[in-house]
Amino acid sequence: MRTILISIIVVSSSAALSLAAGCGGGNSCEDVIANMAKVFGFGGSSYGDMRAKAIAGCKEQKFSDKVRTCMASAKDKGAFMACERLTEQGDQGGAEEYLKKSKKSEAELNLHSIQKALKAHFAENAEYPRGSAPLTPAAPCCEGPNHKCAADMALWSGNPVWDALDFQIDEAGYFQYSYESTDGLTARATAVGDLDCDSTTITFELMCESAQGSPTCTLAKPSRSD
Repeated sequence: MRTILISIIVVSSSAALSLAAGCGGGNSCEDVIANMAKVFGFGGSSYGDMRAKAIAGCKEQKFSDKVRTCMASAKDKGAFMACERLTEQGDQGGAEEYLKKSKKSEAELNLHSIQKALKAHFAENAEYPRGSAPLTPAAPCCEGPNHKCAADMALWSGNPVWDALDFQIDEAGYFQYSYESTDGLTARATAVGDLDCDSTTITFELMCESAQGSPTCTLAKPSRSD
């Protein structure tokens, strides 16, 4: 599966009405999202459904001209990381909160992938994978290069749970993931991250049940912001 480090953000419908907010001179938010799609390989119907909301989110956050120009002209993922550093240096134009939301969406996207894998496994085996996988990677992401968990395929292979779900992270990210199911009838997966590396973590929790033989899952988002 593919981890998206800078992700499309779903924003409120009111934000979609802010057609002029944050446009200014230089590159537009449409240019930013189009280039994100190209560099990160967004595609398919899911991208089409979210594109308008992603553009509205960019406009709502009122990116500065410099940040929008940087993101619209980035040629690879490393260049996007450089654009992110612009916000850390104070030239953020409202982009800092937008990028934090982007980091959080990594957890939602990956837990959604785990949910799909769990339902497929249940359909074939009448139960979720039994067993547990501790937080992977084991070390907090803030301890890694650029305050991210480095991509290491070896961390995901060999664990029966991750193998059964065919789940792995092949790009550096901001979250650690865990899984547990003792009876095969219920399952719990988590994504744990510290987005600003202040030693205060947030946790996304995916809870799955199988009442009457039908797999259902619920995603609980953090009750507080990081």
